[in-house]
Amino acid sequence: MKVLFTLLIAFAAAVEANVVDLTSDNFDATLSKTDDTLWLLKFYAPWCGHCKRMAPVLDKVAPKISDKMKIGKVDCTVHKDLCERFDVRSYTTVKYHRSGTDTFSEYLDRSEGDITDFATRMSRHPTVGVRSLEAAYNLADFSEIDRICFVAYDPEASGNAIEDVVGSTKFLTAFKSVARKMQADGNFAVVLPSVASDIVESFGLGTKAFVAKIERNVKPVMFSGNLDELDQFVIDNNKALVAQINSKNFRKLVDMQKPIVIGVTTRDDETGSNTILNDLRTVAQNDKELSSKFVFLWIDGKKWDRIFLTEFQIEEVSPMVFMLDSSKKIYWKDENISDVKTFLNAVILGDIVAREQKEWRPPKKDGPMKHTWGILQGIYNHYKPWSYIIYVIPVLLILQILSSIVEVIIMKNRDAKREKQREAARVAEEAKKKDE
Repeated sequence: MKVLFTLLIAFAAAVEANVVDLTSDNFDATLSKTDDTLWLLKFYAPWCGHCKRMAPVLDKVAPKISDKMKIGKVDCTVHKDLCERFDVRSYTTVKYHRSGTDTFSEYLDRSEGDITDFATRMSRHPTVGVRSLEAAYNLADFSEIDRICFVAYDPEASGNAIEDVVGSTKFLTAFKSVARKMQADGNFAVVLPSVASDIVESFGLGTKAFVAKIERNVKPVMFSGNLDELDQFVIDNNKALVAQINSKNFRKLVDMQKPIVIGVTTRDDETGSNTILNDLRTVAQNDKELSSKFVFLWIDGKKWDRIFLTEFQIEEVSPMVFMLDSSKKIYWKDENISDVKTFLNAVILGDIVAREQKEWRPPKKDGPMKHTWGILQGIYNHYKPWSYIIYVIPVLLILQILSSIVEVIIMKNRDAKREKQREAARVAEEAKKKDE
């Protein structure tokens, strides 16, 4: 009986560890069974090639991370109402959700390792206890998330364990709540109560309760609103002063819904690139009017030069700055203006005319074949309809070559057949002569 009971428990655990089929009928009930459960949700179509490739990855990883994160899938060809509800526009769409919240955020990674790392990160406490500002800076430095950190302090806090500390005051409880909500995209630290007040004062952030966004070599940004405005403060400031664009943070930066000022750097001109970066940081830090209107970023133009050339008609990659408004699908550029403030003022005054954006995708960590294919796609999109000719000509040449090969094979077979016929006739003639 004990053996049977053990087997039943093991079977139940195995079922729980599998990817869960979610339907219109069970979706809400399944996700709300327990509070604070993390879910990774795949919205797919059975015919989708990307979906088919992702399926074995999720099947493999689900049992390994079942204690940290559950995985569910929704067939959008059957449960269209769910996919419309979550604004699914392409396959595969993956979102993550924590039970007890109303937030469903897009998840972009697809590999087993990335999913496992994500589950591990999200299963930890959302805040880290620190005993010095340097420890908080170190936390930011070793982060893949823009190298920034939000740090909180409350002189009224008590306790030793981090869970006790953040639960000891209303201020830190609110901070923990925001940290939990934004755990996937931010770093959050709490100054422990054991830290002496004179050490806290040496931070230069005061000795009263505070929340600050810190970034090394950048002036801290202090929160000065009410607690119910804390989450918006984090959303607005959850990026480096001048962040580097990559495939993981692109969507977050675009979602800030501000025009993006992008500095293009190249390893071929380090002096010019450093000038652009320093100029971006100076404007972002010191010009409150411009920094309130724009998001300042930079990208390695040499690494993604072909994408820039095809999407933004940049003839030669060199240190420069341009601006993109993704919501309106327009951009501004002038290779002759390298000074950031001069460029922005020219855009504001209308001296630089807006251009229509083709279609820009963030750089991906792909191999040379996929990168080459992306280049070809960019050329194709940019030069339509003339690009049809570019693509049709190779196809016609290939067809011509195949036709020639087939013709040669047919001629060889025909010649071989004729040779056999002549040989047979010759043998027959010789046999006839012998008979005579």
